[in-house]
Amino acid sequence: QLNARLNLLSVAARQGDEEQFLRYRSLVAGAALTPLQSSSYEMESARGFRMLGQVAEARAALERARDIGREFDLPMVEEEAYLLLAEIDRRSNLLAQQSQQNQMRQLQLEQQQQQMSEWIQKQRQQVEQEFALRQQGLAKMQQQLSAVETPAPVRQEPVIRTQPVKPIPTSSRKNIAEPKHALPELHAVSVPIVVGPTE
Repeated sequence: QLNARLNLLSVAARQGDEEQFLRYRSLVAGAALTPLQSSSYEMESARGFRMLGQVAEARAALERARDIGREFDLPMVEEEAYLLLAEIDRRSNLLAQQSQQNQMRQLQLEQQQQQMSEWIQKQRQQVEQEFALRQQGLAKMQQQLSAVETPAPVRQEPVIRTQPVKPIPTSSRKNIAEPKHALPELHAVSVPIVVGPTE
């Protein structure tokens, strides 16, 4: 029965069945095991923990299996434990490298995004400045066109108001035409011209 439970533990560990793996592991844990059974228990526990992604627990189980093999002269157990520990270390290092590479890529991506954002912001500012300059130029052009099209104000000449001339009555006209005293008549006077001898 104990060997059957160990076999079921091995099957669950290799299939990654977490529920069955934890169930049979707890059933075997309290039983009295031989060194070979104990090493098998620890090895299958390490495989199950690895399938579940629990690397620290898998490493601890392999170290116990290695110690059992060394203590009870089980070279195959000890060698297998060493190999699995080396595989765990290799995968751990690989995962660490991949994680570091992912972090570097993420950092580069963030830097590129930051540079792209700064470039877009700079381009936007440049476009806004060009638009503002064009607006100013257009406004100045419109002012110039308005000044050309607007006619100069017409200077108004002052209006001279004249009083209407009143007609002179007939009686007044007679008085003006005929003076009261007659003017004396003018007579021609002959003046003799004396021509003397020339020297």
